[in-house]
Amino acid sequence: MIVSEGLVQLYIPESSQSKGPGKIGAGFYNRSQQINRDLTILFIRKSGVRTFLDGFGSTGARGFRVERETGVEVTVCEKNPESYRYLERNSILNRSSAILKMKDFQDEVRDVPYDFIDVDPYGSVVRYADDAIRNIRNGGYIAFTATDLSALTGSAPSKTFRRYGSRLPNDSTRHEAGIRNLIAYLAKRAAVFDRYIEPQMSFWKSHFYRVIIRVFKGTTGSDAMLKNLGFLNKNVEVSEIYPSVDEGPVWTECINNQDILQKIEVPDYLENKSQLERFLELMKNEDISRYFIDLRDIGKKLGTDIPSFNKVFESLYSAGISKFGRTEFSVTGLKMQEGYEQVIEVFTRKR
Repeated sequence: MIVSEGLVQLYIPESSQSKGPGKIGAGFYNRSQQINRDLTILFIRKSGVRTFLDGFGSTGARGFRVERETGVEVTVCEKNPESYRYLERNSILNRSSAILKMKDFQDEVRDVPYDFIDVDPYGSVVRYADDAIRNIRNGGYIAFTATDLSALTGSAPSKTFRRYGSRLPNDSTRHEAGIRNLIAYLAKRAAVFDRYIEPQMSFWKSHFYRVIIRVFKGTTGSDAMLKNLGFLNKNVEVSEIYPSVDEGPVWTECINNQDILQKIEVPDYLENKSQLERFLELMKNEDISRYFIDLRDIGKKLGTDIPSFNKVFESLYSAGISKFGRTEFSVTGLKMQEGYEQVIEVFTRKR
């Protein structure tokens, strides 16, 4: 069957799923990853890259959209012969000039340098991170999609430690912790090769994490970057309602490039424009603080109902607190630089 996404059309298998991670197979296409591709394209438009590698092409949804919607030079790799046939059909369908290669991702990045490498495997990025980091052009970008959330969040503790070297509680902040855990892993791998990273865009949606980093060469930068790895304790960072647990090591600094986020504009042709705009606004709040306070946690601790966000916001404004905002990581989460006790007071106030 043929589907439309962005400015392209795609032949995809009849068995393709519209929700969840789906099952890997020839011509794999995941509609629920469209927001992943949308945000990547919006980022590329503001990054100034010239060459882009879609390292796991499948139907070519990402590669053909990047070519059509950004104008950069695109190469698409796919090692599965049956999936490659979908690539060829979709290239003709979209009158694409993208370079198609029936080749393994790791072989391609070792042979050709790129400004932007997209790593979107099924599962963990661990097998592919080193090759991408070692071979990206200096100052280039790498985007990683990870779907091994149980390992990244701490919900499978032994796997979290074995794969990422971290110990994390599986609590209300697990998805921000998972993002920070993934960035920390990429930073450690970059340091091994005398490189350092700067996070550009980080988000969670449903069954996947997406992290875009910029990679530079240099031992001085690498040494400085490693100072951004450490342990976070929500009892200290946020509020005494949380137990005192040292979580990590995780990435302790910013997870987004706010300058680029401020410049992104969502074009009218994207069918989910309003959803993307709301999502980008939430992403702009993420670097207000490390971790957030969750209204459900306060309600559970105090044994009270959860007040509306309007009441919480009114209380914060009345107290002269203005640096706060909602988070993408929890529908009841609140990012703040200060004023957590003011939030708790709303719960105890007679209503």
